[in-house]
Amino acid sequence: MSLVERHSPASPAGPELPPAAGKDSRPLDALRAVLLAGSLLGVMAVLHATPLGGKIALDNLGWIRRALAPWGAWAWIVFALVGTGLVSIGFPRIVLAGVAGALFGALEGTTLAQIAATLATAPVFFYCRWLGRDLAQRRLGNRFRSLDRLLEQRGFFVVLMIRLCPVGNAFLTNCLAGVSSIPFGTFLAASFLGFLPLNFIFALMGGGFAANFDLRLWSSIALLLLFSLFFIWYLGRSEVGGRVLDAMRKGRT
Repeated sequence: MSLVERHSPASPAGPELPPAAGKDSRPLDALRAVLLAGSLLGVMAVLHATPLGGKIALDNLGWIRRALAPWGAWAWIVFALVGTGLVSIGFPRIVLAGVAGALFGALEGTTLAQIAATLATAPVFFYCRWLGRDLAQRRLGNRFRSLDRLLEQRGFFVVLMIRLCPVGNAFLTNCLAGVSSIPFGTFLAASFLGFLPLNFIFALMGGGFAANFDLRLWSSIALLLLFSLFFIWYLGRSEVGGRVLDAMRKGRT
């Protein structure tokens, strides 16, 4: 074969066609979305279907004390570990803080609630990052990109503000952070600081409830009211609060 024939344009040589890869990703993305949503809803269903979640409450302190009694000096560790597991699958952290305050006192209860709530951020965060990060980037588009960019640039303050919100949902925040670009260390530090005020307030409230509605209960209610008013005031005036609201508005377009 001659050199001219070897390089003849009659040959069908050319770049490989990449579009098939994009089409092939859609069934996999659908499977990942179903798996992610189904598993997260499943663990929340487990929480509500099992008796343990319903027994951790201020009106069930006698049962909790009896369950912890055999552990003696290790009871606080057991409480923190069980609390971590429950909060990681959607149990309200402020309820756990109230129960901890009723059982162990305001300061120790705050410490245990902090440990449990902070450790509980990790499982859902890493699960959503492993299974949902790429999916969110490809499929959510502008509905996600603005908030993701904000979390990348000002992630600490955004997460801190969400954690400080009196009506925030810790489980959903863990899911959102997992699919975003925020580093885990930043997320963990902001979560720890953001959890502290409400954990203390509700631990104090739980202590007052256990002591037949003493001054601690009314003090905690007053603190909660003042804190909520301050949060609303600050959210409307802070730069980060405005950017969060703006990202949410862009996400609807």
